[in-house]
Amino acid sequence: MGGFAQAFQKEGFRINWAIEIDKKAAQIFSKSFPKAKVITEDIKNVRIKKNQENLWKVDVITGGFPCQPFSRAGSQKGTGDRRSGAIFEFFNFLQKLNGAKPRIVLLENVTDILKIEGGNFYQELKNKFYQCGFVMSESTSYVLEAFTNTGIPQFRERLFLAAINKTICPSFNTTLYSKKAQPKSLFSTKFVNTKKREPSKYYFKEDSPFYPLFLKEYQNVKSKKTTFLLRRNYVRSNKKGISFTLVASMGSGGHNVPVIKDRWGFRRLTPHECAKLQGWERPSFPKTLIDRDLYKAIGNSVVIDVVQIVANHLKSNLLKINNL
Repeated sequence: MGGFAQAFQKEGFRINWAIEIDKKAAQIFSKSFPKAKVITEDIKNVRIKKNQENLWKVDVITGGFPCQPFSRAGSQKGTGDRRSGAIFEFFNFLQKLNGAKPRIVLLENVTDILKIEGGNFYQELKNKFYQCGFVMSESTSYVLEAFTNTGIPQFRERLFLAAINKTICPSFNTTLYSKKAQPKSLFSTKFVNTKKREPSKYYFKEDSPFYPLFLKEYQNVKSKKTTFLLRRNYVRSNKKGISFTLVASMGSGGHNVPVIKDRWGFRRLTPHECAKLQGWERPSFPKTLIDRDLYKAIGNSVVIDVVQIVANHLKSNLLKINNL
């Protein structure tokens, strides 16, 4: 979708290429970065020709891999989940780059990566990086939370794994400086406009079997600045003006899209509102994509402002190393 790219571009990086197996997400990326080369296929099928290695040469490669095998909301089967294989295909891709390997690799996932399988999976990632010519350690593994570190009103704690090319590792400063940010409210007009009526498709009808669940929870919390989340047969609430974590499964039905109450009733956040909670200032998406596609891509994305903290740290290191 381009969350990483947006963050790094804000820090002065040029975006050269992307590999995205999800064609809908690739369309969003291409709209934001029309000059970048976008390859829409499985990373394991991407070929690096020997005489074209320099075309792939960049300072930083960023990426994410499926979090479901590791997250509390997913299977937590670790390597027992077939989706975990994507990260090992990524390492194969790194090996293919040979002389065109980047100076830094940055990956993002859930914090449960640190302890799944008793910490063995995290150790395996370190070993794989080392085999590829990079050093990743506890000191280059950064845990950041969107609301705490950027003020964006979404609770989203994520792990960022920075792997440093062995050739520059001795000069790399691992200390990432981040501080608490001024909190923002979901109900500020920057994120959600409760004075505007959204299309009816986002509202729960009063005869819906879920409407009484929302009404009961709303009467219990007695706060207008409450965010709701529909589960199978109950409703969760947060009256601190913060959104629940946005997830990819928002695209598979209405149960995982955060809900608010405005003067017209209980409604889901729109894709544009969700995008703003991921740091997109002026979301603009291809008109050919439907809500389901957008919700999935947004839930799979990163908070741009959070990534920018890491991007700034990496840029500072690269500038310092260039001047050595």
